[in-house]
Amino acid sequence: MKNLARLCVRHRWVVLLVWVLLFAGTNAAARAVGSAYANTFTLPGTNSTHAYDLLKTAFPGQSGDTDQIVIHATKGTVADHERTIQAALAAVARQPVVASVVSPFCTAPFAGERLPTGACAGAAQVSKDGTIAYAVVHFALPGFKLRTAQLQAIETQALTMKTPDLGVYFGGNAFGQVSSPSSSKGEVIGLVLTAVVLVLAFGSFLAMLLPLGVALFALGVALAAGELLSHGIAIAQFAPILGSLIGLGVGIDYALFIITRARQEFKRGATPEDAIVTAINTSGRAVLFAGSTVCIALLGMLVLRLSFLNGVAVMATLAVLVTMLASVTLLPALVAVIGRRVLSRRERKRLAEHGPEPVVPSGP
Repeated sequence: MKNLARLCVRHRWVVLLVWVLLFAGTNAAARAVGSAYANTFTLPGTNSTHAYDLLKTAFPGQSGDTDQIVIHATKGTVADHERTIQAALAAVARQPVVASVVSPFCTAPFAGERLPTGACAGAAQVSKDGTIAYAVVHFALPGFKLRTAQLQAIETQALTMKTPDLGVYFGGNAFGQVSSPSSSKGEVIGLVLTAVVLVLAFGSFLAMLLPLGVALFALGVALAAGELLSHGIAIAQFAPILGSLIGLGVGIDYALFIITRARQEFKRGATPEDAIVTAINTSGRAVLFAGSTVCIALLGMLVLRLSFLNGVAVMATLAVLVTMLASVTLLPALVAVIGRRVLSRRERKRLAEHGPEPVVPSGP
């Protein structure tokens, strides 16, 4: 650990450049290929899984998700726009992942079997006043196997019927994935409150900024890497939110361990290099041990045989792993650049006037 700390201090600008390139590279690649998050959920050996397998074999068109396209006429009735609606629904039915579409009008389902004479597939899909109707979209795949791009293509086709007098809306599990949030407002609130607490505790803006900055920077790398991994393994859409919350928590915590110890060494009169080396050799070891334990615990979800937890375990582990590595490499380089400014002005003034003072450990 001492050799790693000295390397990061003496080659601080190289370490910073490597992390900046890693951040820029992973985020550029993630933006170029996009994400492929999928809410995969299977329970091997259960009745529901067996029923799905039977449907897939005998009735492929009924084994996927069933969602709705809701149509609202603000002027007149939906029947006044029948030709436009039918054309849009026919285009939706031609999408590769769509098994059939049941129109709200008295016609056979698109891409499906013809109805007996006199039957009306969508008779119950129109409101009594005729202003609201819905079409039923039968997907050929379950929702978690549908990609965002495929669902967006369907929405684009359906929105061709939208006019100032005709509103188009989407309901159901599959369509809900398109607008699923990738972040949480609680994260921003938590960061602001954490910043306030750190400023009050350290009395230094830079000391507050270090743990937050390192955690956010590492999290940016981890989330971008997670987007790339989503093309190879099934990662649920809520996994990035969970991973970011866990990553922020452990990242700030790990950085605080190291910064607190480095501040103590500065107060004892140690040089920046010696202070950082001591902090990494002591608190840094605790960070590696704690982070490794958390990663092993998270990966334990892989043995539960719940498919939707596999991606969550991988995403959370990736967040913890990257923040742990950033704490013992990126953080020492940043502290080496800042030096004694990690102390508050009052602490630096006291150190200059009275010299080094032994720091007495406090606690029970």
